[in-house]
Amino acid sequence: MAKIYANNNIIQAIGKVAPNPNILTIEVLSEYRLTDFTGLDFGSNKYPSILIEYQTPTVYKYTIKCDSPTKIYISPAIVDYAMAITMNIPSTVTDVTNMLESSMSSQKTLKTITFTEVDTSNIVTMEGMFMGCGGLTSLDVSKFNTKNVTNMGYMFFSCDHLLELDLSN
Repeated sequence: MAKIYANNNIIQAIGKVAPNPNILTIEVLSEYRLTDFTGLDFGSNKYPSILIEYQTPTVYKYTIKCDSPTKIYISPAIVDYAMAITMNIPSTVTDVTNMLESSMSSQKTLKTITFTEVDTSNIVTMEGMFMGCGGLTSLDVSKFNTKNVTNMGYMFFSCDHLLELDLSN
């Protein structure tokens, strides 16, 4: 079967696209029109792409993509106004310190965080990863590989409504 390369993706002869596993994709749903994306830090010299569209007439959908990030930090300017976040963690990431930290310890807007494909095998610190996400009631981190993690301090600090935490793996 012939392979065709386009934009770092492999397109098989049958027309399917094999996604690049090094691309970080974050989808944020918010009722607010977010304008400050300067606090995004992906530890890369590559700039992220940001697509803004309507999910419904009252909810915005922000899709943020970055190729081969080494760090994931989503600024409180985004986290504080998010209702839901869906994201992957590529194997190139080594640092998620304060990844989804909220600046408001009583942040109740963010209700769900969904992780799709996850490769956390190179991460050393998860300190403050979900700090201040007070609206979360459940979280599934069962896909996380923590064999190299040496610091999980404050990982769930101020997650006051977190009732279900899946650590099964």
